[in-house]
Amino acid sequence: MKIPVAVLACALVLCGGAAIAAPASPGPSASAAPAASPDRAVLTRARAWLGMMQSGKIDRTQLTPEMNAAMTDAAVASLAGEIAPFGAPTSFTQSRIVHGPTYTAYVYAITFKNGTKALMIFSLDDATGNVSGLRLTPAE
Repeated sequence: MKIPVAVLACALVLCGGAAIAAPASPGPSASAAPAASPDRAVLTRARAWLGMMQSGKIDRTQLTPEMNAAMTDAAVASLAGEIAPFGAPTSFTQSRIVHGPTYTAYVYAITFKNGTKALMIFSLDDATGNVSGLRLTPAE
C-alpha cells in the first residue's frame, strides 16, 4: 500500500524547511552521515511521535513555535486519518543523520503492519531539542 498524496501534502507542511525535505542530497550547509549506531533516545522519541501522529494526539510542548503553528489541529487530524490504518510499525530503523545549520534530522526506514514502507524524517532543533520538522514519505 502506498502513502496517500494527502499524507505527503500534510507532511510537507509539517516539515518546515527545504533542507529537511531532501536528506539524500543535503545542501552546502548540511552534512549527511550514515547512522553507524542509532541514538536510542532519539529513536524512542521518533517512534513515540509516529504513534502520536497516528492517534492524532500530539504533545505540543515538544514542538518549536514554528512547528506548533504549522501543526494545526485540522492538519494533525487529517494526517492521523491517513496513516492510522497502516497499523503499528513492524520495523523502525535509523538509516542516516543529516546535520543542518540549526537542526539535526534523523531518517528512519519504517515498515507498517499492512506492508506500507515509508521514510520518516524527524528533525530536532539543536539549541532547544524541540521537534522542528516531521515528514513521512513513501520509501523508494
